[in-house]
Amino acid sequence: MSTKTETDAAVSVKGENTIVDISIVIPALAHNTNCKVMEDWFVAQSDFSALPIIKNNKPIGIVSRVVFQERYLSRYGRELYSKKNVSTLMNKHPFVVDYRESITDVSNLLIKENPQALEEGVLVTVDGDYHSYVSGLALMKTTVDQIKLAHTQLASAQQMLLQNEKMAYLGSLVAGVAHEINTPIGVALTAATAFEEKTKDFVKNIESGAIKKSTIRKYTEAANQSVGFLVSNIDRASKLIQSFKQVAVDQSSNQIREFNLCEYCDEVLLSLYPKFKKTPYKIKTKCQDGLLIKSSASAISQILTNLVMNAVNHAFTEDEPGNIKIKMKKVSETMVKLEVSDDGKGIEKETLKQIFNPFFTTKRNSGGTGLGLHIVYNLVTHALKGNIEADSTPGHGTTFSVVFPMQINESNNIRDAFSHSSHNQQSA
Repeated sequence: MSTKTETDAAVSVKGENTIVDISIVIPALAHNTNCKVMEDWFVAQSDFSALPIIKNNKPIGIVSRVVFQERYLSRYGRELYSKKNVSTLMNKHPFVVDYRESITDVSNLLIKENPQALEEGVLVTVDGDYHSYVSGLALMKTTVDQIKLAHTQLASAQQMLLQNEKMAYLGSLVAGVAHEINTPIGVALTAATAFEEKTKDFVKNIESGAIKKSTIRKYTEAANQSVGFLVSNIDRASKLIQSFKQVAVDQSSNQIREFNLCEYCDEVLLSLYPKFKKTPYKIKTKCQDGLLIKSSASAISQILTNLVMNAVNHAFTEDEPGNIKIKMKKVSETMVKLEVSDDGKGIEKETLKQIFNPFFTTKRNSGGTGLGLHIVYNLVTHALKGNIEADSTPGHGTTFSVVFPMQINESNNIRDAFSHSSHNQQSA
């Protein structure tokens, strides 16, 4: 029997989310060890659900307690296997991961490539050598704990932001995030709870020795389904939280610099070219000369990108040609207007009222989160200190108009300026 305690000191991974953090160092058997030794090991180590098999310190297989009881302890099992080596009973394709892998990545990989590892467990290696072991139950429990922690942290963030007057505009966003992730987290917790109960029943069957192949099959099927629910819903919640992080930035962190608006927008559109070269959509720009402004370049980049991509994703019927027009000009001595319009299918009146609301989307079933235009709204009103309006008629396209100061100035009356400039444009 071999141990890897000598490598313990070599394992030093920063952070709390790597697989080695939840592993336990248990002995491994050499591949040519007699099965009788395996029997003694399983009897002595009643808390462990599997036995790693190694050759030259490399993990080459694993024997689960379920297989041991089903085959070795069967009616003629000892007669068949007691004089053979443990390699005759092992699974030759154990689930092996490097000690630096994150728990989330291991969970995702497990459900996609080797669901059987829920029963057998995961073998952890250091530089290819066997080091330690993680049971499927421990992996799932840690995943559930991470969900609960994320939920608690989000609730704390919500309370803090709601009490912070300077970030009051984020209140509805963080509340929306909390509401939105309740569904995937609720599904994940339900699946995890059900799986935990089934695992307890399964362990009782193992301990009583009343294990059947049909019982194992039912448990594995339930495990696969539960982990599938967990992985997909955790992934959904994670993406929503990441989207929230993108928006939740203090406006004071925006860097202000002087630049030519037309030239900068051309650079942004150039970066978007790979997304358009294989589509039937065309982008046309019209810009007044000499638009030198002092503002947040990063905000304008995100706004323009989101508005253009919003048109691509929502304005046109699939595979039909369309046009997107971008106009930039001064509307007064101090204000500039950025207009993005399309000749697509337009937006219904009731839908138009909600497009800037967080998590409102007409394509939720296609993976839309409903944060794109809400991000635009926050960037316009807070980073650019401007305002945005949308105008649309079904069948006749949509126009987004962004009016903001050419020079960032706290004393600017943005909303009055926007209304005044809009009125002037209509009169013209």
